[in-house]
Parts: sequence; structure tokens; C-alpha cells
Amino acid sequence: MIEDYFTPEAAEFIREAITEAHGNEVFFVGKINDSSLVYDVRVFARGNRHAVPAILDAAKTGNVVVHNHPSGNLEPSPQDVAVASAFGNKGVGFYIVDSRVENVYVVIEPFVPGETVRVDNESAREYLLPAGPVARVLGEKYEYRDEQLEVLSNVTDAFNDEYLSMIEAGTGTGKTLSYLVPSILWSINNDERVLISTNTINLQEQLINKDLPLLRDVFPKKFDYALVKGMRNYFCLLRGEAVGQDLFDFIDDGERGSMKDVLEWAKTTTDGSLSDLAFTPPDDVWDRVSAESESCPGMKCPHYSSCFFFKSRRELSRASVLVANHHMLFSDIAIKGTAGPDSDFGIIPRYAKVVFDEAHNIAEAATSHFSLKLSKHGIMKTLSRLRSRKSKGGDKGILSYISHLAQREKDSALREVFERSGGALAAAVERIEAVSEEVFNSLYGFGAEISGEAAISIRLTEEIVRNEKWTGVEERFGALEKSLFSLENEIGHLLGVVESSPHADSHIKLTAELGGIAKRSLAFREVIGRFFGEGDESHIRWFEGNRRRAAIFCSINLSPLDVSKELSEKLYSKTKTVVMTSASLAVDRNFDFQKKNIGLSDDERFRGLIVDSPFDFRTQSLLLVPADMPEPGRDDYEDSLSRILSDSISITNGNALVLFTSYSSLNRVYEKTGKILEESGFAHISLFKQGEMPRGLLLEKFKTLGNSVLFATDSFWEGVDVPGDSLSMVVICRLPFKVPTDPVTEAKIEYMEKQDIDSFREYILPHAVLRFKQGFGRLIRTKTDRGVVLVLDRRIVSKYYGKFFINSVSGSAFFCGKTEEVLGRMRDFFFRTEKH
Repeated sequence: MIEDYFTPEAAEFIREAITEAHGNEVFFVGKINDSSLVYDVRVFARGNRHAVPAILDAAKTGNVVVHNHPSGNLEPSPQDVAVASAFGNKGVGFYIVDSRVENVYVVIEPFVPGETVRVDNESAREYLLPAGPVARVLGEKYEYRDEQLEVLSNVTDAFNDEYLSMIEAGTGTGKTLSYLVPSILWSINNDERVLISTNTINLQEQLINKDLPLLRDVFPKKFDYALVKGMRNYFCLLRGEAVGQDLFDFIDDGERGSMKDVLEWAKTTTDGSLSDLAFTPPDDVWDRVSAESESCPGMKCPHYSSCFFFKSRRELSRASVLVANHHMLFSDIAIKGTAGPDSDFGIIPRYAKVVFDEAHNIAEAATSHFSLKLSKHGIMKTLSRLRSRKSKGGDKGILSYISHLAQREKDSALREVFERSGGALAAAVERIEAVSEEVFNSLYGFGAEISGEAAISIRLTEEIVRNEKWTGVEERFGALEKSLFSLENEIGHLLGVVESSPHADSHIKLTAELGGIAKRSLAFREVIGRFFGEGDESHIRWFEGNRRRAAIFCSINLSPLDVSKELSEKLYSKTKTVVMTSASLAVDRNFDFQKKNIGLSDDERFRGLIVDSPFDFRTQSLLLVPADMPEPGRDDYEDSLSRILSDSISITNGNALVLFTSYSSLNRVYEKTGKILEESGFAHISLFKQGEMPRGLLLEKFKTLGNSVLFATDSFWEGVDVPGDSLSMVVICRLPFKVPTDPVTEAKIEYMEKQDIDSFREYILPHAVLRFKQGFGRLIRTKTDRGVVLVLDRRIVSKYYGKFFINSVSGSAFFCGKTEEVLGRMRDFFFRTEKH
């Protein structure tokens, strides 16, 4: 029997290694040869008569892990099954042998890759043709689009020939089905997982709730799909049990009602994720019971087999198509490192192909993910787990629980460590609280003094470091670093004693929470060390803050200067196919900016495609520019802006999205425009502004109330989908150039100019053009939409670079003239619309 699974040499090697280990358990990893036999075996760990460490990182997909049972009973224990599940989800086989290596029990068969099967282009196209299965299911809602088939063919070629494909697909091309059909076919043909990465929750919900269910109904062979959610989206049974028993007295009186509802829900839910809750709990309540990597004991947890998070991960391993967000993907890349997405260990099961939708956000999402931030609020939030003073009746938290254990613990060694550690941890918390307050207040005071502003955002430069007062700031942060280190030492001492105790299992809730706090403290110190360290030119360092009433908010921040190398080394070079698609990727009809921005330097594998929208922008839209507007920055600009906004809003009777590049300008113009409209008899038009309510609720009111105007900035330049009469005008108040004094932008400009690169042409301008395209794209969402885009920045016609913005939306009708002429054209446009 053993010869059916091992080469003679491998079996003999295992036998000798077990003998050398005196018959104790030994952990091996072997490879599979063409005859499906284990060979090239290596020893990775040795244990005792009952257990051996399982080294999860030791095996790769297609390998087999082997260990022996000295008793000769090859039946897998519960621990064996749990470990086997972890390896099996990574494509690793799991064998148990006796110590003589005469018998073998196969718990998990190894993954053996088969021959690659290409996706047939014509077969893929048939799914979306008028006589195809998608058309039969959609019925009257089906639309035939040549553009959709062109995108599908490009994606199919990318999958078959391992290309890095970039596709700009205009609004209305139906690109989601264009990449989903070949993704599903590839996964079915080759038993390889495909990952779809998006930037927004809205698109994830569309894929999971609409597009993928549609395709599952029409494909002859069943396939599974799943949404990858972060760990914090799941209820933690261990932490929930601790809260339910009120062990750490975490909960304030005002939170008890919400927490009770969450705990009751946890008893009946089969999913365990936040989206399964019928209500949205307060952030502080969910934080107390959500799963988190820092405090998760993994397979040591008594709830491991029923854990909602790990259950979801096991379910992911069965899915052919995974949907995740960009941040989740970059987390996975960071964990897997240079091994690449096809490696076995990470937060997402291995995948062979990646499709980025909303790909214009790749660079920004990667930069955000690899950035670091530390604030007083972040430190205090972590310390509140140890001791919270928010409630009446004294302190609450883990320290209170440790004091209680010191009085009742029967084990003398544990009682002694609880008595000692309770006081030591309390003193460490006191020091950190005091030092944190002083540290961040002094940093803010330094920044406010040198800038003369209440709101500060200052890059750490050599000039700043040379300032005589900076030494004091640095010394205070050094004291904070030492205080955090002292806290970690105290926690480490307590954990060492408790975890080596025979009673360790009974205190796992405490050790899990303390371990999480220690890991966070270490992360805080790493941010301080990198921020004040020397020689790290790969990151931009800056500090920002503001004073609101009596409170000071301040933070230190680090962001990567350039993510292109990281993406090139850990994603493109390690992934068989990467498809990137969006409605706004090209500048001046080419992808040069994007390729440089995200590190696409492999020209042999790169394929680019621009597919224009099937919409008739020439008749559906009109781009208007009043040439007599004062330039932005002039004293009379905002007054003129408010007047023309009021006039144009009165023509459209509301139904407008007004896009700004700064919150301060938005607030001022919002107030001025509201007064003018009220005085002019248009008080029935509802004005909304970003920030006055949650984004989702704000958009819903704008869509449903009618005759509304939404003043917005930042994230509302994209991801806003308002088809129909609720949106008939988009106003772009100012060309969306990056602010050159922003610390990150300033550093990138300086970096490029040191290399004799024109930062305006190669960075500032392309980024602004893409942002402009995104803002313009909010207007026409269907074939029946009609409307105008009003640009109130005359630089689009007065400066040489204006042509790049106009050309980026060249399908639209265009008119530039005096304000009255522009308003006249607008009236004519909507008059024609009414006649139709």
C-alpha cells in the first residue's frame, strides 16, 4: 500500500527520520512526481509522542505534508482535521503514516494541475449574441452591443495568452459581462480561480447580486462565486462570548441595548458577517465583537471549527470566481510577497487571473493601502480596551478583570503574575496617556506656529528637521515609543506565564485580547520609528492636524512615493493574466500615463484597447463653457460662480450635481447660491451638500426627491449613478488639478523634477484629465439620458492644456461663449428635449 503513494527512497527517508527522532512525531513535506508518488521529502519539524508543530508556510500547491502517528492508529484527530483543512484549502495534500512507514491514511489528496484549456472566442461570444442564453434570460432588457463583444474578445485573448490588458470601455458598453463570461469559462475549463477586484461596494453588490447570478443561470456547467470580506466584517465567537459574560466590562450603559441585539443575532446567524445584520450597530459596539487578525488565536481558539471567518475562508476555496476590493487584493499581495498570487498562503485563496474593474483607482488604492498613520485617537482607542473611563462607577476594561483574577485565581503562579501585572499595566497605561497628549499637542503647536494656520498639513523636509524646535518634538515621540515598549514588555511577561500554565485554555479570552493590544502597540512603534528614522526616501512623511473647539486632532503619516515597482514585482510578474478596465483610463487616446503610474513596463505582454461608448453623446449631451468667467483664484470668482450657478439651476429646475475641488469653496458657494435662489423665487429647489448626511442617504434623497441640487467634492466625482431626469446637469466648478502644496503631491513633483521629468505634463495634467472624465461621466448613464456639462473654469479654453480636457470628451457637442450666450444654448437644449 505504501508503494502506491511514496517512492521507495522517500519511504526510507521518512522511516530513518522517525527513528532518529526516537519514534516521536515528525513533520515532513514532499513533492509529487509524474506518477503521483511522493518524492524529495524534507523534515521541517519534530515533536513528541502526541504532537508535532505544523509549519503552514512550508508547503506549496501540489506538495504533500506527511506526519506519523507513533501509536500506529492512523485515524486523524480533530487537530489533524483542522490542520488538514488549512493545507487542503491551499492545494496541499495531507498524509498520515505509521512509524514503520508501512501504512498510509490519505486525509487530503494533493492538487495536481492538468493541461491548460484555452477559452474559445466564438463560444464565449455566443453567450452575449441575440440568440444566446443571456438574451433569452433578459428578454426585452437585452441590448446587442458590438462594443461589448470587442471587450470580451480582448479579455479572452488576455486569458489565453497571459497578457497584461488595459481596456478603456466607455459608459454603456456592458463591460462587466464582457469580462465575467471569459473568467467563468476559464475557471471551468482549467479549475483555476479568477479574482475580480473593484474599488466600490456598489459594483461589488452589482456583481454578486445581479451579474453573477444571471450567468450562473445560463451556464450549462455549475460554478460557484463568492465575495471576499475582510476579517473585521465577521462576528468573533470568542470575543462575543467574553462580552456576553461581561468579562472585561467593555460596554457602556448607552451601548448595552445595541450589544444585546448583536449578541442575540449571533445566536441565529449562519453567515456571521456585518451585512447579515438587519441594523447597523454603532462602530464601538461592533469593534468589541468583530474578528481581528491581531487578537485571533487561530487554531488554538475553542471556536475555530465553527468560526464564521474561517468558515467563510473554507467556502472561498470552493468558488471559481472571487470578488474583492482593491484594498483586500493589495493586502493579499503584501502577505504573499514575491511568491505571487498563485502561492498558497494569504488572505485570499490562490488565483491565477485578476480582473481590475474601476482600474483607474489602482494607484490611489495601492498608495492608500501601503500608507501608515498614527494619531492620539488611535492610541487611546487601543488603551480603552485595557481601561475605559467613559462610564459611571469607575474604570472598566481588561485591567479591572485582571484585578478580579488576582483575588480569585487558585493557581499561585498565575495569581502572583495577575497581582504584579495589574499594577504594572495600569502604570504603563497612565504613562502612555499622558505622553500621547503631550506629544501630539506639541506636534500640532509646532506645525501651527511655522505655518500660521489652524489647519496644518506639513511635509517632513530637511528644513523642518533643522528647525531648532523639532528636536523637542522628536524627543517627546521617543518617550512615547519607550512607553509603548514598556507596555509590550509587561503584556509579554503576563502572556508568557499564562500561556505556559496548565490553565492556559481557561484564560484564552484574556490572552487573545492582550496579544492583540501588544501587536497594535508594536505597530504604533514601527510607525514612529519609520517617521523619525533616517534614510527612508521611498516614503513621503508628513503631519497634519486641526483644532476643533478645545480639542486638537493631529497625526503623523507615511505614504509610498511610488507604488509602480511594488506592483510590477509582486503582481504583474507573478500573475498569469491581469486585465484592467474602466471608463476613464486613457489620456489623449493612449495609456502612457497609466502604464508609468502603476508600473506596467512589460511591453511584450501589454495589450491596450479603447472602446468608445455606444451612447450618442453628440445629441445626448452638451459641453458648455462661459468664456467671460473670472479665473479661479480671483476675488470675484466665487461671486460670479454663485450667480451663474443660480441662473443655470433655474433653467434646469434643479436636477444638478455641482462638483468642487475643495470643501471650503463648496461651503461658501453653497450658502451664496442658496440665498440667490431663494431671493429669485426658486425656494422649492432643494439644495444638499456633502457631509450633512451619510453618502448613501444623500444620494438616495437626491435621486428620489426631484428638483434637487447636490453640492459635492472628492468621492462624488465618481461612483455616482443617477440615470433619468433626476440629473440633467453636471457643473464642474474648477478643473480638478491636484493641490501642489499637498504633502504627497509636493513630494511627487519634487521627485519627478529631480529626474528632469516635467511633472505638470507627466503627472498633474494627466491626473486632472482623468478626474475630469470621471466627473463628466456622471451625466449620461443610459441611451435616453440627456443633459449638459457646465465648466466654470475658463482655463479650459484660455490655456494650452485645455484641449486635453475637451478632447477627452470629444463625442459631446461643445459651445463656448459669453455667459448669456451659454445660458441661451442651455435653454435651447432643454427646450428641444421637452419637445421630444
